[in-house]
Amino acid sequence: MFVVEVGSVLLTGIVIAVLLGALPSAEPVGFVAGVTLWLWFTLLFANFAEALAEGRGKAQAESLRQTRQGTQAKRLAAPQRQAGVETVSSGDLRQGDWALVEAGDLIPADGEIIEGIASVDESAIT
Repeated sequence: MFVVEVGSVLLTGIVIAVLLGALPSAEPVGFVAGVTLWLWFTLLFANFAEALAEGRGKAQAESLRQTRQGTQAKRLAAPQRQAGVETVSSGDLRQGDWALVEAGDLIPADGEIIEGIASVDESAIT
């Protein structure tokens, strides 16, 4: 992006110098002015697209933070399916806790599967 910015400023200076007669040009002034305008439009739309993408990324990150706060976890007393289950907020889970995740549940935290198999939709976090 820096190259486009520098090129736009440089070509603007060249167009002004050609128009004032301070710099001879082998190309018609209209051509150089057209290239300059094209670079400025590229710069404008690139900045717009970057701001739009940044806004979407921040909104998605905030949405994921809110989901994490509202997600309930089934904390197990021991790493066995028959162990006692306590429902807690996912924010209360700590390293070393065991969580029971059944079909259709949101996964409350990052971790390892110690029993069973799963197919997980990770599209919201990638």
